Amino acid sequence: MKEDSNLIQKVGAELLSVKRMGHLSGIFNTTLKSSLRYAQAAIFILDTESNLLRNLFHNEEPLGQEHFFLAEVDLKELSAEEVLLADSQELDGFGEFLVQGNWQHARCRKYISDTPANGSRILVFPLRDRNDFIGNLFLHFQNASDFSSDKVNLLKLLAININMAVIRVLAQERILLPGNNDQHLKLLNLSYSLTGVQNIEGLNSVVSEIILPMFEADSCVVMLKSEEQLHRCYMRVIRPESREQQIDEDVYSGPFPVQEYCYQNTNDDCKLTIFSMEGLASQMTKPAFFHAEKQNGICEKATYPIYLEDSKIGYLFFNRARSNVQIDLDNSDIKLILSQFSKAILYTIDQEQVRIRLEQKDMLIGLGIRFASVRNNEELLEEIHQSLQEVIGFTHTNLAVINNGKSSIDTYFVDPCLAALQHYDYSNLLSGSPSIDDGFIGKVLLSDEPLVFDLENPAITRPLPGYLKINYDRGIRQVVMTKFTKEKDLFGFWILAFDHNNTISRNVLLMIRDVARQLSVAVQNNLVNIEHERQHKERDRLMQFNSSIVAIKDKSKLVETIKEHLRELFKIDNFLVWSLSHDQQFRSPFLFDENALFDRQPDFRTPKEHYLKNEGGIYNDILKEAGVCYFDAGELEAEDTGHPFFYEPAQLADQTCIGGNALRVGNEVVGILTFSSQHIHLVKEREELYLSICSQLAIVASNLFSTEKISEQLAEISRFKERLEDEKIYLQQELEISVNKSDMIGNSQEIRAVHKLIEQVAYTDSSVLILGETGTGKELVARSVHTNSPRKSKLMVKVNCAALPANLIESELFGHEKGSFTGAVERRLGKFELANNGTLFLDEIGEMPLDLQGKLLRALQEKEIERVGGKTVIKVDVRVIAATNRNLEKEVALGNFRSDLFYRINIFPIRLPPLRDRTSDIPLLASHFISKYAAKAGKDIKSLSGKVLRELQRYNWPGNIRELEHMIERAVLLTRGDTLNVVDIPTADSDMPNESMYLEKKIKTLDENERDHIIRILKLCRGRVTGQNGAAALLGIPPSTLNSKMKRLDINKNTIKPKN
Repeated sequence: MKEDSNLIQKVGAELLSVKRMGHLSGIFNTTLKSSLRYAQAAIFILDTESNLLRNLFHNEEPLGQEHFFLAEVDLKELSAEEVLLADSQELDGFGEFLVQGNWQHARCRKYISDTPANGSRILVFPLRDRNDFIGNLFLHFQNASDFSSDKVNLLKLLAININMAVIRVLAQERILLPGNNDQHLKLLNLSYSLTGVQNIEGLNSVVSEIILPMFEADSCVVMLKSEEQLHRCYMRVIRPESREQQIDEDVYSGPFPVQEYCYQNTNDDCKLTIFSMEGLASQMTKPAFFHAEKQNGICEKATYPIYLEDSKIGYLFFNRARSNVQIDLDNSDIKLILSQFSKAILYTIDQEQVRIRLEQKDMLIGLGIRFASVRNNEELLEEIHQSLQEVIGFTHTNLAVINNGKSSIDTYFVDPCLAALQHYDYSNLLSGSPSIDDGFIGKVLLSDEPLVFDLENPAITRPLPGYLKINYDRGIRQVVMTKFTKEKDLFGFWILAFDHNNTISRNVLLMIRDVARQLSVAVQNNLVNIEHERQHKERDRLMQFNSSIVAIKDKSKLVETIKEHLRELFKIDNFLVWSLSHDQQFRSPFLFDENALFDRQPDFRTPKEHYLKNEGGIYNDILKEAGVCYFDAGELEAEDTGHPFFYEPAQLADQTCIGGNALRVGNEVVGILTFSSQHIHLVKEREELYLSICSQLAIVASNLFSTEKISEQLAEISRFKERLEDEKIYLQQELEISVNKSDMIGNSQEIRAVHKLIEQVAYTDSSVLILGETGTGKELVARSVHTNSPRKSKLMVKVNCAALPANLIESELFGHEKGSFTGAVERRLGKFELANNGTLFLDEIGEMPLDLQGKLLRALQEKEIERVGGKTVIKVDVRVIAATNRNLEKEVALGNFRSDLFYRINIFPIRLPPLRDRTSDIPLLASHFISKYAAKAGKDIKSLSGKVLRELQRYNWPGNIRELEHMIERAVLLTRGDTLNVVDIPTADSDMPNESMYLEKKIKTLDENERDHIIRILKLCRGRVTGQNGAAALLGIPPSTLNSKMKRLDINKNTIKPKN
């Protein structure tokens, strides 16, 4: 670009010095030819007298070079199109002709002496004198490599200089013809002076020294029409001795309307029009400069129109203090002077434009280099201020980019000089995104040029969009807006604000357009840099997030870490990670902040089943979407089952948005993350980062889901194992006992009544209360009810309420968690859980402590329990059979037993008769026990004597069937034959009193009798409890029950040790 500028200056200087055709031809054959690399040049000038187009260079070609162009062309052989070869007759217009196979049809072929080679090109530029066509400039390029668009642009800039040089040469050659006088020589010198003008200062000098004296004028004023169709003073030259020196330059600053009288009445035929100041005084609206000129002695004005092609662009004013100066308005020399003066003005304007363009191009190149080194917004803004603010004159500038949706714009950066920063509504505006359909941005979108918006113009869109209104409120009166593009793809806008409503010139707008192209590249590079930096930071943040959560096993610590990152990055207030059922129809809260508002909701702590269904509500929408779903909390209804944990907290905390997304590992949905926030735009702006974090979270959550599921499965296996072990024990006991309906031996009327009751209640789930004295067979009845019920395939679990310490009964019934009390080293299932779907037999329920009766009642009514130390409610399905030897009605009256519990278990009472009331069953019972224990002892005892049978039937049997069984067992052990002849029945002389003594004195309690009996059996078995010949087997009870009884009755080794 600098080489082109130097070439223009060099050639322009040489062309200004041209005086003869040979000189002009020499420039074309040397300087221009070596720079532009064309083969030959020709200038065909119109000769109307001969009706020819003559080639001025034909006789000026270097020796030995063949003539490519003809010497002359007859106008009669040319059509109008073959004369006017350029596509445009403006000075920068040109015609281009490519030599190919259809050369015979080319419009310029009649100027050529021979057919040129294929691939060569011919450029044609028009030559004009004012508005008249005078000829064409031809340039022939032989090689395609010698031709480029840059050369065409360079020639367009040089065309004006070449045109002026041709006119000057033609004028000089006409003036120097024989017979011309000294006046013509003066005009020639003036022509030399005018053509030598390079700038407005040089033109001022020529006007002051030559033209003003020639026209006997005191001053000369040049008025040019501006872009807004107003006249402005371009130059003003005053003779040193003129009184006009006293006029202040400010009166010419303008602008001035084009409707003034002198403008409208100036001749349009390019000659002077004379006006008297007195005549103008009655016609003009008297602009400031007119009044000042009249006050300073100007009495006459001579005006001359200035044309650019066919358009009038201004006027020359010659002011004179004398009115008696005679000027021949039709004199051709005067017309020539004025024409050359006008051309000189146009030339200086063009030169100024060229200079401005070159400076702008140099500035753009420099800007491009500096912009390329910019790495952030601050550096870019500083460069814009330093390089452009003074040149363009803006107050401040803003850049904006179009968001991904192409529907609105986001602020890219804000100029710190922006006065609107102090506007009360600025912060609200900054958080929003103006729509591109606001009446302004849409227009800029459709325009390739910068657009100026006068904010005071009532015709523009009202009300003003927010980003313009806050500027207007702070003194901005107009803005220029232009778009940023990359490969025709629109991506942003540049907005320049001005605190005045002065017209912004075309040159400034062109500069803004060109700078915008450079700036768009810088902004795009910055966006790329910012994006790379953002991605780098996001990668670092993802790695940090991943490293911070991957090793965490504790859920509470994981929640704190997630909360910290979500709050720091997105200002998310509350979040909740849900686990999903296998079919994704249900969800349950898994990870959440226990201090969150929704955690205080009763529905959250004790969720109902329909709250966890995903059907309807927001959760199905979330599962369907690949990204994030956003919901306005104000539009969601409180009763919507899709978000019971968010609606109320969102209202209380003035939160406006609820969001959620599926957590995925690959294509598999493993959970849901929901959140609430007042700053939802941060999630939307950084959604890619948010989803990346969710991807990391999904992996960790999936692992936790799996770990927890495995833990639950292991716990379930452990529970099943424990249950199987307990079931094994009970099954072994059942196998040993082999109880069924036939084990209830007897055929008395009383026992048949019991059988009848069992048949009636067995196939129901009603609670059964078995009443009877100790040893009457209450457990056998309970087992018979269970065996004949639909639950017979499940366990019947027995709990002896009297055999357990009061502080352990609750743990025995309901189970306990590990660490719930001292000695609870592991979790243990209670009898209720063990008996689930089966039967629970509560023996000696009358011995249960009063405080535990309430918990038992709740378990029976609600069919749910809680382990000791546990927080989880466990559903159970258990049929309860209770037994007691106490009078519960009396116990209720005494306050020892809860009435509500009594009514709950006394649904179907079965009262067992004592053995003394069913003596007819004693023979069957005795025979059964003899067979049982004879087999165990390995003896062949088949019967008992009649004497023994009568004694048994006469006995009162305070211990009922249990006492009979133990008595027969002892007798079997002592008998040697096959008949049981002796049974140790208590008599009046024995340790056990007879019936009368028993009834009258009752010295010992049942516990004491039981204790004595156990001690006797233990002594008989030499202290052995377990095994086939152990005390438990002889007593017919499990070893664990015997151990419990021994603890309760205080029986130890010292008790059964023989005394010395």
